Amino acid sequence: MKKLYYAKSNNLKPILQFVLVMVLALSPAYFTYGQVKVPFTPRSSVFTPGKTIYNVKGDFTMIGNTNLTLVNYSDDGNNADDMKYVDVDNDPNTLNSSSATLTFSDEFGAIPDCSNIVYAGLYWSGRAGADDTFTVTKDVEVNNQIVQVTKTFDKRKVSIKGPNATSYTQLTANANDIYYPSGTDDNMYSAYVDVTDYVKNNGQDGVYHVADMALVEGDGDDIGYYGGWGMVVVYENSKMKWRDITVFDGHAYIKGHATLNHTLDVVGFNSTQSGPVNLRLGLMAGEGDRSIGGDYFKIQKQSDNSYQPLKHDGNSMTNFFNSTIRTEGARNPNLLNNTGLDIAMFDLDNFNNSIIGNNQTSTRFQYGSTQDSYIIFNITFAVDAYIPESEGLLSIESIAGNSVNAPYVALPGDEIEYGLEIRNKGTEPIENAKLVIPIPFTSEFVPGSISFNEYDSLFNATAPYFDPSEGATGSIVWDIAYLPLDTDLTKLLADIRFKLKTTEDCTILVNNNCSSEVVILGGYIAGTGATSKIDYSLPLIQGYQQDGVCEGEPNTDPLTVSINSEQYILDNCSDVTAERAFYYCNLESSTIPVSEVQAQFPQGSLFYDSYPITGSTIEYNASNPFPAAEGISTYYAIPPGNSACNYIFTIEVTEITTSPTVTDATYCLNETAGELSAQATSPDYLLLYYTDNDPSTIGQTSLIPDTSVVGEFTYYVSEGPATNCVGPRTPITVSVYDALTISLVEQVNNSCANTTNGSIDISVDGGSGSYIFQWDVDGVPGPTTEDLTNLPDGTYTVTVSEADTNTCTATATFIITTENTGAVEINAPADISVSGCTTGDISNGGLTSLPYSEALVTISNAEFLAEGGTFIGDNILSVTYSDASTGTCPLVVTRTFTVTDGCDQTDTSTQIITIDIDLQANFVIPQSETVECGNSTDPTATGTALVTEACGNVDITYEDVSVAECGSTETISRTWTATDTCGNVATGIQTITVVDTTPPVLTMPDDVTLECTGYARGPGDLIGEATATDGCGRVSLNFEDTAVQGCGNTQVITRTWTAMDECGNTVSDVQTITIVDTTPPSLTVPDDITVECNESTDPSATGNATAIDTCGDVTVTYTDASVGIEGAQVITRTWIATDDCGNTTEDTQTITVIDTVAPILTVPADVSVECSTSTEPSATGNASATDACSTATLTFTDNSVEGCGNTEVITRTWTATDEAGNTASGDQIITVVDTTPPVLTLPADVTMECTGLARGTGDPFGEATATDTCGNVSISFEDSAVEGCGNTQVISRTWTATDECGNSVSGVQTISIVDTTPPSITVPEDITIECSESTDPSITGDASASDECGGVDLTFSDVVVDGSCDNMKTITRTWTAIDECGNTATEIQTISVVDTTAPVIDTPASDITIDCDINNSALEDWLNSNGGATATDNCSTNLIWTNNYSGSTTDCSSSIEVIFTVDDGCGNTTSTSATYTIQDVTAPEIITQATDLTVECDGSGNVNELQNWLDGNAGASAVDECSSVTWSNDFNGLSDDCGATGSATVTFTATDGCGNTSSTTAVFTIVDTVGPIISSLPAESTIDCNETPEFAQATAADACSGDDITLTFDDVTTLGTCGSDYSVTRTWTATDACGNVSTATQTINVMDQTAPNLVTEYEKEINITCDNIPSVPELVFEDACSEDIQVEFNETSTATEDSLQYVVTRTWTVSDTCGNEAVYTQTINVDSTVNIIVATGTELCNGDDLNFNLFDLLSGSYDTTGTWSVVTGTATLDGSIFNPYGLELGTYTFMYAVADEYCPTETLVDITLNDDCVVLPCGAEDVIISKAVTTYADGKNDFFTITGVEGCNFTVEVQIFNRWGAMIYKSNDYQNDWNGTSSKASVGSSNFVPTGTYYYVVNLKNSGLKPFAGPIYVATK
Repeated sequence: MKKLYYAKSNNLKPILQFVLVMVLALSPAYFTYGQVKVPFTPRSSVFTPGKTIYNVKGDFTMIGNTNLTLVNYSDDGNNADDMKYVDVDNDPNTLNSSSATLTFSDEFGAIPDCSNIVYAGLYWSGRAGADDTFTVTKDVEVNNQIVQVTKTFDKRKVSIKGPNATSYTQLTANANDIYYPSGTDDNMYSAYVDVTDYVKNNGQDGVYHVADMALVEGDGDDIGYYGGWGMVVVYENSKMKWRDITVFDGHAYIKGHATLNHTLDVVGFNSTQSGPVNLRLGLMAGEGDRSIGGDYFKIQKQSDNSYQPLKHDGNSMTNFFNSTIRTEGARNPNLLNNTGLDIAMFDLDNFNNSIIGNNQTSTRFQYGSTQDSYIIFNITFAVDAYIPESEGLLSIESIAGNSVNAPYVALPGDEIEYGLEIRNKGTEPIENAKLVIPIPFTSEFVPGSISFNEYDSLFNATAPYFDPSEGATGSIVWDIAYLPLDTDLTKLLADIRFKLKTTEDCTILVNNNCSSEVVILGGYIAGTGATSKIDYSLPLIQGYQQDGVCEGEPNTDPLTVSINSEQYILDNCSDVTAERAFYYCNLESSTIPVSEVQAQFPQGSLFYDSYPITGSTIEYNASNPFPAAEGISTYYAIPPGNSACNYIFTIEVTEITTSPTVTDATYCLNETAGELSAQATSPDYLLLYYTDNDPSTIGQTSLIPDTSVVGEFTYYVSEGPATNCVGPRTPITVSVYDALTISLVEQVNNSCANTTNGSIDISVDGGSGSYIFQWDVDGVPGPTTEDLTNLPDGTYTVTVSEADTNTCTATATFIITTENTGAVEINAPADISVSGCTTGDISNGGLTSLPYSEALVTISNAEFLAEGGTFIGDNILSVTYSDASTGTCPLVVTRTFTVTDGCDQTDTSTQIITIDIDLQANFVIPQSETVECGNSTDPTATGTALVTEACGNVDITYEDVSVAECGSTETISRTWTATDTCGNVATGIQTITVVDTTPPVLTMPDDVTLECTGYARGPGDLIGEATATDGCGRVSLNFEDTAVQGCGNTQVITRTWTAMDECGNTVSDVQTITIVDTTPPSLTVPDDITVECNESTDPSATGNATAIDTCGDVTVTYTDASVGIEGAQVITRTWIATDDCGNTTEDTQTITVIDTVAPILTVPADVSVECSTSTEPSATGNASATDACSTATLTFTDNSVEGCGNTEVITRTWTATDEAGNTASGDQIITVVDTTPPVLTLPADVTMECTGLARGTGDPFGEATATDTCGNVSISFEDSAVEGCGNTQVISRTWTATDECGNSVSGVQTISIVDTTPPSITVPEDITIECSESTDPSITGDASASDECGGVDLTFSDVVVDGSCDNMKTITRTWTAIDECGNTATEIQTISVVDTTAPVIDTPASDITIDCDINNSALEDWLNSNGGATATDNCSTNLIWTNNYSGSTTDCSSSIEVIFTVDDGCGNTTSTSATYTIQDVTAPEIITQATDLTVECDGSGNVNELQNWLDGNAGASAVDECSSVTWSNDFNGLSDDCGATGSATVTFTATDGCGNTSSTTAVFTIVDTVGPIISSLPAESTIDCNETPEFAQATAADACSGDDITLTFDDVTTLGTCGSDYSVTRTWTATDACGNVSTATQTINVMDQTAPNLVTEYEKEINITCDNIPSVPELVFEDACSEDIQVEFNETSTATEDSLQYVVTRTWTVSDTCGNEAVYTQTINVDSTVNIIVATGTELCNGDDLNFNLFDLLSGSYDTTGTWSVVTGTATLDGSIFNPYGLELGTYTFMYAVADEYCPTETLVDITLNDDCVVLPCGAEDVIISKAVTTYADGKNDFFTITGVEGCNFTVEVQIFNRWGAMIYKSNDYQNDWNGTSSKASVGSSNFVPTGTYYYVVNLKNSGLKPFAGPIYVATK
């Protein structure tokens, strides 16, 4: 496949573009939602991926069934009980299966077998645990034997078997179709697969089985297990009504017991324009229980925006989701109770269009639940609709030029001719219609093959065309502005023919897995109804069924041609694979939509990354596009209906990032430019040039820039493998320069007598900046350099030419004279300081542009002045400088400047340059960081400081200072210090904040469920304790209870546990304590009884049942079932006792009734009605009848007498019959009349172009139609016309409709015949004529014009534009035609007048010979007279002469040719030539002698300087009057001196063009005055005191001496100021072969840099729970370099008065004699809020033999591992158990002791023994204690109360504590009067304690009961 790319300028534009299968006439449909886990979106078929609303003549249907049922089935059972598989298929290979029958509607006589499936989707849903896959083992009967079968179920997989299938097919849902929760949302999942192709191929109607869903058997807890499947099928049938159908799916999870309303919006349908709107709704849901109500589903009414509750005949408005399957067709099993699966399809009551009105496009659903949990995963919605109806009938006319019949077969490369006919079969014309026929990927359009015909004059369309950008492979497109409606709906309005060539692509043909076919699918006609303004789109058809039961039905199957490619493959495809390739270039998205390649494969193909398909295979679709990874990826396309067929293809993504190498161009103004040029990086790449960088600008393969405007212009070029796959654009600069100007920069006259040191320094502006210079010296051609030096006095003229274009020139003249000069003086630039380390850094900062040089450097005056220096003097010859450096920190450079004038006068001045580094400015501190507690604060995690620029090594250290915060958090101030080798120090601070944002880990107790037994809330329900841990400190734990009363005495207690760490992070979770009632009540029913029919059967007469229940109230109801007729029947009365919790008990009573009474009849009054009104009794009145003992049945018969039209007189006889057969009769007279005129529908007003039509019924202006509800209608019309311009007119057509009863109605249609079409004009061809010819139309041609609707006036006007010369011009002749209605047409003829004839030479030029004389005028006269030549021209009298004379005088007596050219001004030229001869015998004159030159040795022979000296002839110059001068010399080498020095004496010879010579001599000398260069030594460094200095070995180099260098060194040691500190400086000396000397130094400082170390160990952090602070530990330190160690100890505390929590910080700061310091800390966290014990006393009776636990007297948070002991009294303990039996009366004191290293505790409690052991009537179960107190004073929970023991004579003692253990309230005689008032121990400043959980201890004194303790929730304002 050829690589085609798409450019990066679009967001995502690959080569392939999506082919729109249908242009949607409606806006996209969608849902909005609440509590939705997966959003509800419209579902489309794989065959129509862009279609989300199905506009069909047809409907939808649903089928489905459950695959789980109850082990003990009952109609009202819930799936919370044991469940088992449903398995009906008698297939031992499946473990669960069910079936349902697919059927279609016969609406309006539709034949179900003729229906066509548009879409089918399979859903399945269930609840089977958290795992997506699991294994099930089950015993199965196979061949009368029980075998064990094990299967692995996958929630995404299911098996299906259709009516025509013999075995199951396994289907796999995509991972995002739809929802698979794991451990959340009650694990209720939903899945989806498109089965459109499967249902089409396996039976459009019949029984479908679905098996092996991922379900489990058994008890599924309180929610229960469920599972089942459903299928939605959308179908079409031409006999059915139009509907808009949308299939939505998603996953909405509705949690029970939460009364919340959720909404779903559906948008995008178009309900019918008029009349009743019928609605149908389909839903699929899971886990709806039959006996649990509270769930509802509503629709919003358009009439008042209220919500209408919905139901069908299988559910109720308050229990909508109740396990009912309400679908068409049989099911197996056919259960009433489908245990959790709901599938409902039902019509909505839209009376008076109250829910959905006409032309409505959106509605809203509302759903929710007050009790039952469930999910919704499918909602399908159908509404009556209307769309216009065009028809496009596609057929095959021929193949390879031959007529053919189906089945169609073609060879590769054959041309297939198609035909398409267009009709309008709707009720209105269509505007802006568009026909689109996509080209199949297995074919290509044949250019020029389109032909078309229009058969209706109102049909208005442009010519059809092939659009390659419409869809991925192009489409045939026909834009139809107006598609008329004819009264004959079968009339052919237009047709089109076109040809396609079958593919010759071997990659498609060689695919043996798939047959090659040309399939046209997806073609359509779309447009807008002219009257309704409704958009629509309808597919093309092949025709209509010709026979059978479906005769006349449209055939919508694709038109298919098979390709017989067997021989073609053998001949052409032997080395081709079936792999196809798609190329994408420069994608800006990370994915490639599947739609980009869909059109390249059969419609409905699915795409995968592997084949065959396995469980790990990835499917790519609209929601999972291809990844746009750079490189080549392989994929597979699987067409529908043939799993064995697959197309392998690759997607290659290319990113072009390279840019070509460009060449900028320069031109002078109006210079002829050449093409832009560039060099691609790959020979396979092409280049595209652009005029600008606008992404929309199209590239050109060549581009010539414009030179008509001065400036710098940017063009661009890009490269790539194809024009639509190129890289970034690279700029090309084209400079167009203005004229050259010469400016004098500096002119130096000869400053001294008898010297030639004059110079001229010029600058040139304009052009490109690259120039050619030619000097004339006193009129003699001279040097070609820009500037001149060593000049004698004279006149110097320079001619400058632009080097790049040679078209720009300028000339200037300068005069050099001799001047006198005074003394010279120089002042060096000001001293400067530079940032750096070495002499090479001297130019840093731009303060000096002169590099460091110890050798003498010559600079220009301008350079010296630019440096800031000044000098005084004339004729300055040179400015030089040399550098010398001293020191290292800083490095000081002394720069000596010397000025020399032209008279060898000199002066010197020095500049001091200091080179050093600002360490602080280059010190970068890491940014402050925030670190989670527990994470590292090491610099590897928080960042390290760095120095961006330094001299030598830099030592970077840091010190931390920490401030403790909550828990283990802290704030660290990290001070970074950098020290360089020069001792410079820089510092900076980084802040590291250690925070705790992680909540504690909370471990919850289990939920508890208890049976209702008169249970009351109290301490006994506190079941289980939560625990909590935290990684960053201690945790406090509390809980709060809220109770929700249930049925009867049941309740659900929600206990919220909250854990808080020291930093305030909290985590909460809920424990549920459920009190339930599952016991039914006891029921007693009355005896059986017999009554007469007129006697009451009410229980008040026949007896009432009674019932009782131990856990709440009981409701007794009954239902009656009767056998027999109403007046004589046996009633079985079933009494039902239902307790508050729904537990029921049933029993029956029999009541026998006898009937003997006949009915009484009342007949409605006579009535007169309009014939359009119904005569049904609902309109004319119903009779009524009563009967004493039974219900009467009413019937009637009608006798009619006909009138005009459909009028009549009806005699209606009513009869009433009771159930015993007694009857009564009566007559009613109904008179039907017609007083209503017909309804007249006029054809639309028509405006049409003038075509000379005559008025009459035959014109194509449309026909009126009329309807009448009461008979036939006759229609007539009359015309009147008003004439207009030309043949135009306005016709008023009056239509009249009259019914059979004489009622009539009229209306006017306006028909406008207009002329808006301009005349047709034909102008003569453009013409070119010679300048002498006439421009009259008689010579250049006349135009002609015509008009179909009147006469035409024709004129012309000329516009003349002069050409580039006088004789040339361009005439634009505009011809104008105007018709009688003012329509104008213009056309242009261009007449070019040219001059192409060259002048004629009348007299040729003649030769001349002259003597050499620079002032000879004979040559100039000869040239000015054109060598004596003359010429004439036929069109021009102003002839221009030029010649090619170059001024050459060097050819010594030889003839030089000059060509004389004559130009007529228009570029036509003729030439003639002649020669001139000049004689020369004089030698050149040397005007400047050669000059000696001495240079500094560079070690390589100073080749460039020597060559420049030789090339410059040592400064010598010469002139010759007759020719140019050529120089030569006798240089043959240098002498051999020290190093690479030496000298040579050279003679320079000047030779003129005729061999005459002159000579001059000079000496070139190389000297060495510069010392060797010692390589950079390490910068000054510092090492620790226990290390030995190690110096680097110096090396030296000398440019002039090479290896002939001597190196020596000397060390100097200097003692330091601290301990053992010292420094060593080593100085190296290098001497070269010429005796030059250089030195360099390295210094190493030995210092003590390490702080003392800690030897002993200690606890860095101690946590205690009291004020017993541990003693200070003794710490021991040591130092490696110092014996004098200083230790400073400091202790701080955060404690304040009354602090319960604080931190003690101990700090040891240790330092040595050199100031090195380290800090060690110990942190003691004191928390006195824990281990708080609250003790209470009690009284016991010594006569009670009981084990009293002393821990019952303690409360609070404390350690339970302590020990109990007896302090006062003679008693014994068993651990914490005390038995008072038989002990002496009195008070006993016990101590509870907890051992702790730092905070031991001892707590005392008292027990008083008495002998008052009376058994009281009140026990613990009678005590009721408040759970909540509110301060709202609303009469609810106003006080903390203890009730239930009011008559027990107890004294109530109350203590209340906050969560920190502080007592906030106490009473020794509590009277139920505490309302949350605060005390000093509470928190806050209000009168009440803060909202929160508190803890009470209630002691009932003298009760013999242990104290009560528990939480209480206080809510304050």
